[in-house]
Amino acid sequence: MSNPPQDQEQRREALDPTQSFIVQAPAGSGKTELLIQRYLVLLAQVEQPEAVVAITFTRKAAGEMRQRIIEALQKASGSEPEEPHRKQTWELAWGIGRGEQRAEQQTPHEKQTLKLAQEALARNKGLNWNLTEQPSRLRIQTIDSLCAMLVRRMPWVSRMGAAPRPEEDAGPLYRQAARRTLAMLDSDRTPAEVSRALSQLLSHRDNHIGSVELLLSTMLARRDQWLRHVSEKPDPASLRRELEISLRQVIERALERLAAAFPEPFKAETVALARFAAGNLLNKDRASALNDCLGLREFPGTTIESLSSWLGLAEMFLTQQGTPRQRPTKNQGFPPTHAGRKAKERLSKIELDPDVLASLYALRSLPPPRFDEKQWEVLDALMLLLPVALAQLRLVFQEEGRVDFTEIAFGAQEALGPEEAPTDLAFALDCRIQHLLVDEFQDTSQSQYKLLTRLIGDWQPEDGRTLFLVGDPMQSIYGFREADVGVFLDAWKNKKIGAVSLTPLKLKVNFRSSEEIVEWVNDELSKAFPDKQDEFAGAVPYKPSVAFKADRTSAVVVHPFLTNELEPEA
Repeated sequence: MSNPPQDQEQRREALDPTQSFIVQAPAGSGKTELLIQRYLVLLAQVEQPEAVVAITFTRKAAGEMRQRIIEALQKASGSEPEEPHRKQTWELAWGIGRGEQRAEQQTPHEKQTLKLAQEALARNKGLNWNLTEQPSRLRIQTIDSLCAMLVRRMPWVSRMGAAPRPEEDAGPLYRQAARRTLAMLDSDRTPAEVSRALSQLLSHRDNHIGSVELLLSTMLARRDQWLRHVSEKPDPASLRRELEISLRQVIERALERLAAAFPEPFKAETVALARFAAGNLLNKDRASALNDCLGLREFPGTTIESLSSWLGLAEMFLTQQGTPRQRPTKNQGFPPTHAGRKAKERLSKIELDPDVLASLYALRSLPPPRFDEKQWEVLDALMLLLPVALAQLRLVFQEEGRVDFTEIAFGAQEALGPEEAPTDLAFALDCRIQHLLVDEFQDTSQSQYKLLTRLIGDWQPEDGRTLFLVGDPMQSIYGFREADVGVFLDAWKNKKIGAVSLTPLKLKVNFRSSEEIVEWVNDELSKAFPDKQDEFAGAVPYKPSVAFKADRTSAVVVHPFLTNELEPEA
């Protein structure tokens, strides 16, 4: 009998049908198995299987989960799996007889879990669910299909009419809407303020129509990020203040991360050398970021006022291309004198790792903390044009009978109605859904998150309804579809979504790979992730896994292609 995994207690706790959880489950940790186990347990609590809803991110994941649950319900007997996490699923579905034979080895929690599985099987038969004959009653679907279902249920409220076809690549539709927006400049029926905004934007882009078309189409693709701000029509002065506060936060957070990563032993020497270089550039007819380091007496802070000093350090350590500066010259304040040579020698002894150098280089591309009047005029024109371009996009959607997934998500939110005035559909769903499971929660976008909060908007603490969120922020890969890993990080940190309190659980055992592979991955990937979590920036630190398989055979071999020959490498 194999020993249980180190995180077995967390896995057992995740099956408590009375509590809501957010689970961080890294690669190979049996996340799908845990979702299946909880789904089986929850089936034992409900009157109709439709009361348990599982949402996945891809059709493949939804199909796999559905198939494995159906298989568990079909097999009345079979060999017992070796892996503990699969064995527990087997016990939940079919371990009634065999489980009773080992009753003396089971904990009370395991006995209760088996009892709940027995009730789930009994309900399937006793209440004539016929899940094996009617697997469609298992509510396991992608979040996109859920949105499409809501739109179909309320086509008038959702403003989408007959169900349009989702389009994976909506780029051509965005470009068509952008071209129509630009064509409004030549129309006599275009409002004067729209014409002025178009002229201003074109002037800003040197009358390059293709550039403006690209800008508008890109913004339409990302409307999930800006629509909620623009549609509220805020006071321009207030909006400008809010945006400048956000710019300041972006800069100061970048400085905080850089200051924390800069090696402490080199800070005093760095300040001394920057001040030396700035002094040599004094009264020189040469502009340099190092000039702002002349009055530096201590290592730069992390406020916006320190940015100029940090840019001076970037000038001292890096070339304009971002590579480490090997031979600073008089142009950087290191003249060919005895003192200059000594200073260059001291500078060469300061060792900064690639991450610090990359962060220094990134400072040069940070936005300014404030808009000048010209910048604000252009931004103001763009904000006026975005709703116009969106109206054109919706006309294109209507004519083509195609939409993107963002529009379907917006339509689903419309179908549910606002929080203060939910529709009949929202009320019906609220009454029907008792348990909601969300897979790959780290890939949730802002619009999908808003939909989720609407689905649970009327849930109250301890009312019997539960939320189960599973994901791994280290595996967030859907940024191109507006996935926001900060949603997961924020829910984990606050332990709450709406009125639903969440218990955080962290799995760490890897059942998939051998011990050597897991240790190698831990060692290598820990260097590639940031040290600290940052919800604002979506920064996620690496969390090491523990191998369940005690296999020390050599498993990791590196085959480098040092000559950059693409075909042999492929």
